[in-house]
Amino acid sequence: MNFIDSAKSGFVNIVNFSGRSTRSEYVFWILFQILVGIAFGVVGAITHKVSFFSGLVTIIFLLPTLSLTVRRLHDIGKSGWWLFGIYVVMPLLMLISTTLQPKLIFSALGLLFGVSYLVLLGLLVFKGSDDDNRYGPMPF
Repeated sequence: MNFIDSAKSGFVNIVNFSGRSTRSEYVFWILFQILVGIAFGVVGAITHKVSFFSGLVTIIFLLPTLSLTVRRLHDIGKSGWWLFGIYVVMPLLMLISTTLQPKLIFSALGLLFGVSYLVLLGLLVFKGSDDDNRYGPMPF
C-alpha cells in the first residue's frame, strides 16, 4: 500500500477493528500522522495556539490509529487486547502507585511501561503471516 492509499484507508476504516493491515499501511499511516502533526505544530506556533492544535491532531488521529494498530496486531496473529494492557492497565497502575508514594514502585512501573511499549513497537514491525490466520485473509 502506498502513502496516499494508507492515509485514505486510515480514515475509511476509522472504526474497523476486524481484519488485518500490512506493515506498509501502518508505517505510512504513522508517517502521515507525523507530517500532519508537524504542519499543525507550525500553524500552532504561528498562531500561538500550540496546545489547541496539538489536541486537535490527537483527537483526529486517535481512533484511526487505534483501529489500525489492532488490525496490525491481527496481521501478526496477536489480539487487539494487547493494547488494553499497555494503554489502560499500565497507566492505571502508575497512577495508583503515585498515591502510594514509594518512588521505587513508580519507577519500576514506568520502566515496565516503557519496555511494554517497545515490545509493542517491535511486534508492529514484524512481517505478518503470508497465509490466512484467525483474523482473516492476508491483506493486499
